[in-house]
Amino acid sequence: MNSVNAAFDQLAELASAPRDHLKLISLLLLSTPLSLLFPLMPASSPVQHLFAFVVAAIYLAVVLEMPRGFLELLISTLVTWASVRYFVAADRTASLSANQRDANGHAVDKETRSDHMGGKGKAGTWPWYIFAILMGQLTLNHIHRYFSNTSLDVIEITGSQMVLVMKLSHYAWNAYDGTRPLEELDDRQKGDRITELPGLLEFLGFSFFFPSILVGPSFTFASYRAFTSRSLFASVEGKEKATALARQRLPKGRTKRALRQYCIGALYLALYSLFAAKYSYATVVSPSMRHAGWFKTVLWMNAAGFFARTKYYAVWTFAEAACIASGIAWNPRSGKYDGSRNVKIRSIEFAENFKILLDSWNMNTNVWLRECVYKRTARKGRKPGFKSTMATFATSALWHGININYFFTFLMGGFLQALGRQIRTTIRPFLLPAGITAVTPATSPEIGTNGFDFKKPPLRLPAPSLAKRTYDVLSIVATQAALNYIVAPFMLLELRPTLVCWQRVGWYGHIITFVPLTFYWLGGGAFLKGQLKAREKHAARQKGQSDRADKRIETTIERTHEKARQPSVRDASHIPSL
Repeated sequence: MNSVNAAFDQLAELASAPRDHLKLISLLLLSTPLSLLFPLMPASSPVQHLFAFVVAAIYLAVVLEMPRGFLELLISTLVTWASVRYFVAADRTASLSANQRDANGHAVDKETRSDHMGGKGKAGTWPWYIFAILMGQLTLNHIHRYFSNTSLDVIEITGSQMVLVMKLSHYAWNAYDGTRPLEELDDRQKGDRITELPGLLEFLGFSFFFPSILVGPSFTFASYRAFTSRSLFASVEGKEKATALARQRLPKGRTKRALRQYCIGALYLALYSLFAAKYSYATVVSPSMRHAGWFKTVLWMNAAGFFARTKYYAVWTFAEAACIASGIAWNPRSGKYDGSRNVKIRSIEFAENFKILLDSWNMNTNVWLRECVYKRTARKGRKPGFKSTMATFATSALWHGININYFFTFLMGGFLQALGRQIRTTIRPFLLPAGITAVTPATSPEIGTNGFDFKKPPLRLPAPSLAKRTYDVLSIVATQAALNYIVAPFMLLELRPTLVCWQRVGWYGHIITFVPLTFYWLGGGAFLKGQLKAREKHAARQKGQSDRADKRIETTIERTHEKARQPSVRDASHIPSL
């Protein structure tokens, strides 16, 4: 291992990059060719699980030199596996008891059975126990890193632990859903539920799947089992089970798609290596920028925001390439290898609002937060509300770390998301034809559990007006400017430099956020909604008048045609007598 470290030290000196970062990139690059071996292994073979686990163990314990961290992850995995088996067995026993009649011959009612199945009793809370233990262990490691002043140049276990927390907590909820009646589950929960618990080796392969253990993406156990059994590779329509041939021959395009993502990752890695050091948030707060003009400082900070994102684009795209090479990225609904995508770069860089941006960033983490926090904190029979939103926000911030600067970023992001929602519902409709408040792409089908469903007709709109095009461009610029502003705390990780950065750009992010929000809080939203209602009523009246005019024209035409079909008096002599 000393010789390996010596080689990386020389490479680090040449590249002017931290040794641990070079190790991480090297492992991500190595994962793609190694992942090409998965399709060569027999379906449902233990060899797949063993291969996934052993390679991950070498990555973490040997190459990255984190044996203690690897042991922590292993213990978390074993405890989760054993705990879920125990609680599921208890749930099933309770369910059998609830279905039995009592000594007097009376059946147990549905409400009591629901309590046994997790509505109110212990069975309904055990996934939260596992979730709390996993998050607690992660938080302890975040605290240790924070107070030990561990350099950002050092790769330590919290990165992989964040991925594992998502997998294990999601697994616990999916196993819990496997004990619940189907009528209580939504479509997503039905697809991810686990009715047959895995053995230890299969669970280790899922938890430590090496293409995703370093930086993600996270995925459900149902996806992993479908991948290793080859049932994932059914027909594109998703209506037929995979044949024996399909189990051995993966859909075409896998290698080409993996190579494409490999090259995209290399491109963004090159951009980061060449420009990130110069265009950085640290440069914005440096003495050299103290006397720079406001416009130059704003441009510099926005450039810093873009080049900071290229690091994430690179590592997530490399990880996606490895998942594609293995085959687990196959998406039978779309018929493409896009199931492990963690970021939509174009959607982020050209997002018109924060909803599109957040939906396109760290996508699998968003799924985890939605399925394991947002939905689960809502009361039974009710939609998630303010409580669920705040719980999701707090979980996301704590999952990233305990540094207060993370909370600043997420708090500002929450306000911007709220502002964007207001603008979309009160200003954007004025730029659309009356009666239309949302746009559905003309070519987008509805996606169901059995593939694509084209029953719902797409909404086709006339060409956007100049005002609408201007609004779209300004929305893109404003979204990017706001994003690059609010991530300053996330990148600087210190309060004083963050305040200096915001002060040098004139606090523009706070201005474009809280001035419009104040307008809405003071009644501006109600005023705009009133104007929209008046506009819709006026359009409805005009449409009614137009419809009546069209009806009169149609009636006149019908009468004219009817007269034309009747014989005239002059031609009556030509009518043959009966």
